[in-house]
This record gives sequence, C-alpha cells and structure tokens, in this order.
Amino acid sequence: MSVVQFPSSSDITRRENPLNDMEDLLESSGYSHNRETENRLTFLCESKQSCYTVILEWHVEFEAVKLSVILQDCKDLDESIIQQALETANQSAWHGFFMRDGVGNIAFKSIVKLVDDCPIASMGLIENAVDKGIEEADRLYIALSLDSADNDSMFTDEEWKVENLALMFSDPQGNA
Repeated sequence: MSVVQFPSSSDITRRENPLNDMEDLLESSGYSHNRETENRLTFLCESKQSCYTVILEWHVEFEAVKLSVILQDCKDLDESIIQQALETANQSAWHGFFMRDGVGNIAFKSIVKLVDDCPIASMGLIENAVDKGIEEADRLYIALSLDSADNDSMFTDEEWKVENLALMFSDPQGNA
C-alpha cells in the first residue's frame, strides 16, 4: 500500500467558474437569484407542481457542481409520511437522492461532474441536472400531496382506481 499526495491548489488547473455563466443566463431570463458567494448560487424555480429553491455550489477541486433542489412547502406533513415517501423515492431515484436537512427541509441532491473546459457543454450538463432534479422533486411532491389532509377530496371514493392513479402519475407527450 502506498500513500498518494493530494495535489496542491497550485497544481490544480483552474477552470472558469461555471456559476458565472449560469448567473448570466438567470439574469437574461429574468429569474430572481442570489449569488451568496463566489461558489454558491441560489434561485427559485417553478414547475408544474410547486416552487423550489435551487442551490448550485461549484467545487473547484473536483470540477463538479453540487445541485440541491429544496421543496418549499412540505414541512407541515406528518414525519412518518415524509420518511416513508423519502425511502420510496430514494429506491427509484436515478439522478441523485432525497434527504432532510438540519432545519427540516426536504432536498434532492445531485452532483454534476464537468468533463471538459467548454462552457457551453458545462451549461448543458448543469441545465440537464436541474431539469432532472425538478422532475424528481415533482414526483415526490405528488406523493406527499396525496397523503396530506388538504387533498382528501381529490377523488371521490368510487374514483380511487388504479387507472386514475396511473393517469395522474403519467407524463403525457404530444397533442391529444
């Protein structure tokens, strides 16, 4: 067994911060965002189901961006329901994982490894990761909404059929 020394910060080739390009994109699109530090960018993103806080963190040493998608309005649910939903969601999540943070928020976490120095390719990878994170968060949000007390009247008793639930979770494509 041998010990391998980590490269010093001067040995690491410095890639340009991809959050700079992401911030420019958010500004041009009119999104409300906050650049908390040089390596941390947050913004709000609405989807079909809810509004999420998206946090992007740039890690120079790994040439990777950490993505966090935080669900905004799921703190008031029963803890057992949340734990069951997180366990089930993590079994089927392909692009990251769900967790509870220290203040009780539900967050989807993922890492985007940037593979080359092309800023356009980096932006594409980050945008795809954000899209996939929002899709995963939407699926969890739907599952949590079914168990909340506010949605007891979503279907009448005779409409709780497998077909109705399957339609609700489907993502239709094209025109009908």
